[in-house]
Amino acid sequence: MAAGATVAARTMTGPGAALLGYALSSNPRGIVNWGQTVGRDTVTGSGNGTAEALSVHDQIAAGRYFAAGAHADSITVTVTY
Repeated sequence: MAAGATVAARTMTGPGAALLGYALSSNPRGIVNWGQTVGRDTVTGSGNGTAEALSVHDQIAAGRYFAAGAHADSITVTVTY
């Protein structure tokens, strides 16, 4: 995670330490932040022992300037059962 980034304000690091803000959400319209507070902004599953696909959607605000080149970030997912 880039310096100063939070779950609600994620940031990718790019060329020359350039930063690019983005958001992750559990729905395609970006309404529900993909966060870390159980029962508020986390995703539930069936927990029945079979593989289960969960969707995550990303967004970068329109009209933002960012440095050309690759940008990256690491996301840690915790599964609680």
